Amino acid sequence: MSDRSLQNRLWLLVGGLFVLIGLVYSWVTPPFEGPDEPQHFAYIEWLVNKQSFPLQGDEAWETPVKQEASQPPLYYLLAAIPAQIVGVTNPSVIYRPNPSRAGSFPRTFVDNDNHAIHYPTDAKPLQGGWLALYLARGVTLLFGLLLLVGVYSLAREVAPDAPQVWWGAVLLVAVIPQVVFLSNVVSNDIPVAALSTWTLWAVARLLRDVRWQWGTAVGILYGLAILTKASALTLAVPIGFAFLWLFWSRRDQFWQVFWVVGAAVFSTLLVAGWWFGRGWLLYGSPLGLETHDEAAWAIGELAKLGKFSHRWWEVFRSFWAWFGWGTIRPDFRLYPVLLGLCLLAVVGWGIRLVRWRRGRSGQTRSERTGWNDRTAVLSSLLLIAFLATAVFLEIWMRRVTAPYGRLMYPVLPIVAIFLVVGWQSIHPRFQWLPLALLFFVLLYSPKWVIQPAYALPSMLTAEEIAAIEPVGWQFGPTPDQPIAELLSLEPLSRSVSDGGVFPVRVCWRVLALADRDYAMLIHVIGPENRLITARHIHPGVGRYPTSIWQPGNSFCDVVQMVTPGNLTQTMVYLLEIGFIDLENDERLTGYSQNGEPLGNTFLSNVRVEVNPDNTFFSLAPELGAIQLLGSEATTAWQPGRTYPITLEWGLASPVTQDYQTFVHLRDAANNNVAQADGPPLAGWYPTSWWEVGEKVVDNRTFSLPDDVTPGPYQLVVGWYDLSSEQRVGAEHTVGTIEVRP
Repeated sequence: MSDRSLQNRLWLLVGGLFVLIGLVYSWVTPPFEGPDEPQHFAYIEWLVNKQSFPLQGDEAWETPVKQEASQPPLYYLLAAIPAQIVGVTNPSVIYRPNPSRAGSFPRTFVDNDNHAIHYPTDAKPLQGGWLALYLARGVTLLFGLLLLVGVYSLAREVAPDAPQVWWGAVLLVAVIPQVVFLSNVVSNDIPVAALSTWTLWAVARLLRDVRWQWGTAVGILYGLAILTKASALTLAVPIGFAFLWLFWSRRDQFWQVFWVVGAAVFSTLLVAGWWFGRGWLLYGSPLGLETHDEAAWAIGELAKLGKFSHRWWEVFRSFWAWFGWGTIRPDFRLYPVLLGLCLLAVVGWGIRLVRWRRGRSGQTRSERTGWNDRTAVLSSLLLIAFLATAVFLEIWMRRVTAPYGRLMYPVLPIVAIFLVVGWQSIHPRFQWLPLALLFFVLLYSPKWVIQPAYALPSMLTAEEIAAIEPVGWQFGPTPDQPIAELLSLEPLSRSVSDGGVFPVRVCWRVLALADRDYAMLIHVIGPENRLITARHIHPGVGRYPTSIWQPGNSFCDVVQMVTPGNLTQTMVYLLEIGFIDLENDERLTGYSQNGEPLGNTFLSNVRVEVNPDNTFFSLAPELGAIQLLGSEATTAWQPGRTYPITLEWGLASPVTQDYQTFVHLRDAANNNVAQADGPPLAGWYPTSWWEVGEKVVDNRTFSLPDDVTPGPYQLVVGWYDLSSEQRVGAEHTVGTIEVRP
């Protein structure tokens, strides 16, 4: 079999698998679940419907295109061609933003990841606007194939005698899960990566063959790249260095180089200059970056950036695998492994350098390394391109919150070639380890990472329902029109540290189809009915809106509740459950089993622990289960006034009952003249929730009646069982109180 035939077979295999796996990714990713996909497709719709470019600046935010209105138009114009043919109406696409979608904070569990609310009838039938959307995804996929060919061509220029580098770089790019995912959503990230790769290839050819034709090719390809996405502008730095190198290395051919460089610059301006000139004339901004300043993610203060290392760790992770809008991620253990493999590539380059320096005498550098001077210059230019892109991304992240690895994709082939060469320098077969790992993640992710984030909840079986003792509360507009019955509400963690996350399992029985999408509310309530934390989320953890419910179904949600990190004291908080119409900010009424409106819908509790290290381990259980560790009270009181008392308790052994604290003021005959009994922390921290070895600080108040006779009294505290009125444990004298007139 000839090399040409083998190469064709390899391309058929790699390209076929890339397309096949990509179509699977497109199938499991619902419409509008790619990053900024609603706005990207709105741009295409605008071109088709209005036959003009979207408005930029502040006006862009009054349109569905929003911040993407400032994007250069090449990708959208190409995607608009099939959209124009099939139409974007009959039916039109319907984008329903999920008002309670989760943020992109790192996590491994599925929790309201869908950016849009999806109905079973969406894209059925696949025609009109829905078909146009998927055809736009197809245009992106074609650019993905163009990217692979470009990586191969650039690698051949960098390492002309190393086919293992060519194919290694292609395979690496083809198995990066994020590349495959982005190649199958409506986005210009992969198109700009493809055209940037071909621009770098043209620069490499120009270094080998200094003719005006290659200068023109550089200009055209670079113009197309920046006409796709402004992030490709960073390639101006390595292109500029390439031109300087040509002027320096071919000083005797100055005018030839001059005309070649002139052809490149002229071609770039001819292809893309009109777009940036238009932006300058119409909006006073050639790049249109000001449009992003109105976004919610724009950074007003440098303090909001977070640590440099944190930003770039997010860039690194999202470079490899970060699905949906950034919240759907594989197991977090993958990323340290990938980081380790990247560091090993650096080690490989060190080994390569050592081999070069220890080359046998009498050999040329080319003989020792297999790389010639042109390759060394080209490699330097690629390194400059990578650094320039990284620097400009850091500048961009100081303007908006954008720690996205896809913004490094204009230099994606550079990263691939660098890693492959480094791995092969360790051992020719070492590269198969990271390739196999990424290929496994690539195949694993659609079924076990992406699809669960958008799947409907599993319905309970009859046996599972029978095992639940239903609460029986019903929610609906009226008692005669309930839409749901609460089966159970249960925190899956009894206790959580402040600033931590605790799961709440809530189960429903569907009674009727709702006329709109109501959100489920879960509130954590503290003293004075203060809201501690809340989640408003569509049922099914965002995936099962009430307007598509099927009566008779029963299901359970596990909702993650995030506690604030600014609480001051450990307490037991109440959980409130219900439904709310987010558009009108109106709650559905809750009804008891007999149809009576519920005064409140508090059900269940959770303990939020503050300062978990504040413990005492030297308490002796034989001295009592609850022991007084300290107290504080003023010693001079006046009748008719209220005084603070601080009691510090420690738990020496577990307590299963909720006891009451008594605080008595006694005279010399040991008679009570006043008292201030009640549960600890005004009932917000019952003793059955206390932890052994924990210090509990109870700040109380004592109201002294007006008729107390002046004189000395003893302030005594202790515990009793409210139901039996029996004392529990020993009583403690806090001190002597002098009551003065």
